[in-house]
Amino acid sequence: MVSMSARLVRLSMHLAVTLALTLIVAAGVNAHHSIQSEYDVSKIVTLTGQVTHVDWAFPHVTVGLHVGSGANAETDWELETLNPQGLQRAGVDASSLKAGDAIRTTVYLARDESHRAVTQTVTLASGRMVTLQVGAGALPATTPAH
Repeated sequence: MVSMSARLVRLSMHLAVTLALTLIVAAGVNAHHSIQSEYDVSKIVTLTGQVTHVDWAFPHVTVGLHVGSGANAETDWELETLNPQGLQRAGVDASSLKAGDAIRTTVYLARDESHRAVTQTVTLASGRMVTLQVGAGALPATTPAH
């Protein structure tokens, strides 16, 4: 027969573990943002430029893109993509997306009108187009920009 104090200890430990797991899950959900909260999915444009850097880190791989030359205004963009494993599953790795590459990408623009965007498709330097669709459904028709 289990004593009352042993039952209370087990119950207390069970509650503590449940509470700890609940807090961990809640923190993880809160840490990841909705694409629609930062990016305007009604503002989709196509950017063409030269990759300035690729940061293969969590939670999302980021790509610097220098856009424009000649008569066009030059602008540096910061593009958010999938996480490193998501890009690798899509067939993109450090050898296929690197600084110096010329790429074309379809993006949703940042709501704050900064030069940040989330990438939906990318045509790599090799000419291969990869659909990423970061946090969104089917893409509408694109509007060229820059």
